[in-house]
Amino acid sequence: MRTTPALTACGLVLLVVLVSTARPAPLAAASPSASASAPASEGPPERPPFEAWLDRPVPPDAAAGDTLDVGVTIWDALGREIPRLGATIFVQAVPPAGGGDPVRVVAIRDWPGHFRAQVDVPAGGLDRLETGIPGTVCENDVCRPDDWLIPVAGTGPPPDAPITTIAEARIDTGGTALAANRPADVSVAVRPRANWETVPLPDQIVVRAREPRGPNLATATLPLKDSASGTYEGTITIPRAGDLVLEAATDADGGDATRFGTSMTPVSVAAGSGPGDGNAEETPASGAAADEGLPPIVLVLLVGAAVLGAGVMLAGFRSGSR
Repeated sequence: MRTTPALTACGLVLLVVLVSTARPAPLAAASPSASASAPASEGPPERPPFEAWLDRPVPPDAAAGDTLDVGVTIWDALGREIPRLGATIFVQAVPPAGGGDPVRVVAIRDWPGHFRAQVDVPAGGLDRLETGIPGTVCENDVCRPDDWLIPVAGTGPPPDAPITTIAEARIDTGGTALAANRPADVSVAVRPRANWETVPLPDQIVVRAREPRGPNLATATLPLKDSASGTYEGTITIPRAGDLVLEAATDADGGDATRFGTSMTPVSVAAGSGPGDGNAEETPASGAAADEGLPPIVLVLLVGAAVLGAGVMLAGFRSGSR
């Protein structure tokens, strides 16, 4: 049996119409109805699991009227990081039961996630220190305070906080001019960012030499030489001259995540005087570009263009000779 083109076209048009007008009954049946959806919760959003870590323990002999210098670090136990809070933090000294009202002051942020405050011990004495974020809740046009108390988890820096977030690092090259391919002495001083009793220091620090907006050119591992001052010492050899950046980190290739943000140090590396010393703008060896030749894709395109041009010329010649 043979079919004509007109009959085939009509069949295709009919099939398209049937498909476009068919209703997706299974999909509609699977969609939940509005009445079956769960009602929206009217409660406040869940608060993140923040912890407060005091810089120092509460003095056991604090007396009424004493002024306490309090430092506190906020720690996100779920995200395992020091959050960059933009909210206002309060610190309050709470007396024992029956000792009167707490004394509350506003804490000032001195670096992201860390706050300082001076609070007086209440007349009834000191039972504990509390910190949190002030808030207000309103129900039926009646508003009342609803502070978010952040539990105090301990003293010192949060144990899981990376050293790059709780300490600063400063790089020192000793004032010596840096030259390409020449070992240079370098030291790094790591200082805690708060008045903690102790800060766990890593056994070694890595110094990276890199382009201002480019990859690492050289790295050097510096061992800890003096734990009391947090000083690391070693040498680094930079392979070429130019304007570069030195930075301290906990590893060689962790990028921004493992870098001390305070350690960025611009340096100028001079060209060395010996053979093989690099310079800021190295030129390729003469003849190197000629030896490399053209890329394969360029050769393919040139051959194709030549064949196409030859075909056009041949067609024009034949048509002109008729």
